[in-house]
Amino acid sequence: MKNRSLSVSEQPDQFFISSEKSEINKKIAEEQKEQAVIKENKRIAYETAAKETIFHGLRQLDKTLENILAKEGRMPAAIVYADTSTRPLRYAVKSLLEKFCLANGVQPPPEFFVKTSSYLRKKDSAQQSVVNERLAEIKKIVDSGPFLFIDEFTAGGVTFAQLARAADRLKELSSSYFFSFASSAALPIHLRGLVDTDHFSAGVCLPAKGINNKNIDRVLEDGYFQDTTKDFDELFFDGFPFRAKKEETTGVKKDEESSDLYVKISAKADPVAKRTEREKYAAWGREAVQKIFVEKKPNQ
Repeated sequence: MKNRSLSVSEQPDQFFISSEKSEINKKIAEEQKEQAVIKENKRIAYETAAKETIFHGLRQLDKTLENILAKEGRMPAAIVYADTSTRPLRYAVKSLLEKFCLANGVQPPPEFFVKTSSYLRKKDSAQQSVVNERLAEIKKIVDSGPFLFIDEFTAGGVTFAQLARAADRLKELSSSYFFSFASSAALPIHLRGLVDTDHFSAGVCLPAKGINNKNIDRVLEDGYFQDTTKDFDELFFDGFPFRAKKEETTGVKKDEESSDLYVKISAKADPVAKRTEREKYAAWGREAVQKIFVEKKPNQ
């Protein structure tokens, strides 16, 4: 029996199948392009918000240094950064320190990193002992005098509370100051009863939206730069841009539950990414400092 040829109506419609696949592929490509645009816009928004936070932060830090100089009659004995997130920010701060010290005829204070733990809640924990020991080690290196503690973000103030308790053990808390580039409150809840309001300052005050702590102040102190836009709000929770690949760009990692005093070199460290991030924050710092001191000229 001869094979019967399929009629036109019985043949698969290859044209329509091919056309449908083409439309699906086109839609996938458009969605991928759209997601890429969203991702890039978000990156730009974070970069913009971070740069503005650096400017407002350094402007407030300049005022904090002036306050310390006026009240204590000297610069801080040491500037202590909460490790590890502040490492790139230190390059922005450096520009301000150099300019401020030159303008006031003082020597820049030595700078140190202290490993803290975001899990820490109780003063008698092993992690608190690590902070105590590290700060005692720093005090042996520097003169007695005010510490200036610096962090990137402060929500409840757990990190600063660790440092405050360590400073208290050394009888240095009353003359120590705390500065955060961004904060959700005029005085974070974990610092209340430990630190005087005028010993804490921040560059940008942000709403405590999304934080499960109803006791955190929603009323922001006058004098702070305030912004409630989405970009700043997301920056608060997701961190400065470098935090997306924190170990690669800072070059270090910390085991928050270990008794080691220091962070460790990360196997993920990327020398190029680390250098790029440092150079970026240093450039933002120089640009911010130039604007800040231009603003100050009429008052000098």
